[in-house]
Amino acid sequence: MKRALLFLTLFIGTCLVSYSQNLTLPKTPDLKKTGETVRKTAVPTANMGNLVGELTNNLSDNTLTDEFKKQKPGFTNETVKTTDPAGLGNSLATLSNGIKPGSMDAGWNAVKGKFFKDAKSAGSIKTVAGLAGQLESHIKPDSFKGTWGKARPVWQNALKTLSK
Repeated sequence: MKRALLFLTLFIGTCLVSYSQNLTLPKTPDLKKTGETVRKTAVPTANMGNLVGELTNNLSDNTLTDEFKKQKPGFTNETVKTTDPAGLGNSLATLSNGIKPGSMDAGWNAVKGKFFKDAKSAGSIKTVAGLAGQLESHIKPDSFKGTWGKARPVWQNALKTLSK
């Protein structure tokens, strides 16, 4: 019995040793390439125009002025196509003007003037992303549609990516 057990143990050990010798690990440069490929494909490029459009579409109609409600579809269509910082800054300024004052928190009045100035002179996507986050943070939570709660973390993460 001891002999059979010893033979079985040696046999299994030999099989494991021969199996492990056939394994080959990828070379370091191959691993680097794989990591770069995964990183490039796992993080889609955020589009600032789409993010402004998403913010706009997640505002409830009660939040928007009557004038802005009329132009909202055209505004959103144009904004998602816009890629230059100046155009996106103007879109944010237009959106902020289209939100009823009662839908903004008390802190908005203190930053509103600087926000418009910065939005009108935006020279980088990083600046526009920061302004979009600032605007969104001053909109009262009950001014958003119910779907915003789920969309917001992804939206904020995309802004964070563009702010770098």
